[in-house]
Amino acid sequence: GGEKRAPGEERGSRKSRRSKYFQKPSGGGQVPLGVRGCLVTCPGGWEGKCRSEILNVLHEYAEKIGSKEVQEKPTPDDSKERTVDEMLKAEVGELKNLDQAKFWWHDIGIQGAVFVSFRDNAPPSVMDFVQQIVAEVKRTGQSKTRHTMRILPIEITCFATLEEIEKTFCSHVGKFFPEGEGVKPLKYAIDYEHRASKKMDRMAVIEALAKNVPAPHTVDLGNPDITITVQVMKNACCLGWVKEYKELGKYNLQRLAELAQEKEEERSAGAEPATKQDGE
Repeated sequence: GGEKRAPGEERGSRKSRRSKYFQKPSGGGQVPLGVRGCLVTCPGGWEGKCRSEILNVLHEYAEKIGSKEVQEKPTPDDSKERTVDEMLKAEVGELKNLDQAKFWWHDIGIQGAVFVSFRDNAPPSVMDFVQQIVAEVKRTGQSKTRHTMRILPIEITCFATLEEIEKTFCSHVGKFFPEGEGVKPLKYAIDYEHRASKKMDRMAVIEALAKNVPAPHTVDLGNPDITITVQVMKNACCLGWVKEYKELGKYNLQRLAELAQEKEEERSAGAEPATKQDGE
């Protein structure tokens, strides 16, 4: 009746301890409300694999930009007999470490989708953090994930009613579209999607957000500086602000890697005739 572990994985090992810091399940089949994080898509049935690999990627990039390491508790010396009080203190310490996790995954009950929330100690800008991950895939042509398709930065989640979406958007819009003299005008677009939810009036949502973007910022569907993403899922709405949305393939890691490989193959094919001539 003990805890199941992977073959060769001992209790208290670095792997088993580390997994606890990133994989705190939460939810009950719903997107959590009032949080920031990222929405990740994958082929249906691969949610577990997707969750594991994306948590590893998030942690790796958090370390790259200098986020503080979660302090791992040393493995206790089981050779010494401990009192009940000592064991209780050890358990409390373990829970405190768990509470320091930067990223939590949530069971949202939607096939082909995973939500990861960013805690207070995670990188401060979800938009810039996720863009860095996606841009590297485009630059290198290599994705560090096999099952992850898209990864979208989510600035805030809220209840999926038109009134609540507009209210939540208004409380965050100034962070991305500042007002005042000397402010650089930004071009923007709004991208709306929904899944596993009652269909909302798409244009009503877009108009409710657009009317609250202050001047001097303007709509430009062809070449926006920032795309506002709206993802309605069940009874929740995920609002995100995304840079280079079209240039980075709508943040589809698999597609970006495929495109980079296709370009490389084209370059190689173009170089072949010259190579043959040289050898003749």
